[in-house]
Amino acid sequence: MAVQLRRMTVLGFPIQFLAVAVVSAALFVYLSGWAALARVEARSDSYHAAAFGEPALSSRPGGDSVVSGIDAEEQPWERVALFVCPLH
Repeated sequence: MAVQLRRMTVLGFPIQFLAVAVVSAALFVYLSGWAALARVEARSDSYHAAAFGEPALSSRPGGDSVVSGIDAEEQPWERVALFVCPLH
């Protein structure tokens, strides 16, 4: 049985290669959707804080201040990643 599985091919590719490629592609799509969703939510929280007068600055232990959230506008890869990933 194991020997037959090793010799099995689909479209000229070994079945093990295709399994790894499919799982890797699915994982890439899911993780990119997750990263895009996290960036969109962080930006949304930052804009919400600024709109309602909450301080948008947070101080680090060293004493310097940083802007919370993400200052950049929505990126095209974020829209594509959220469109492609069915779970996000």
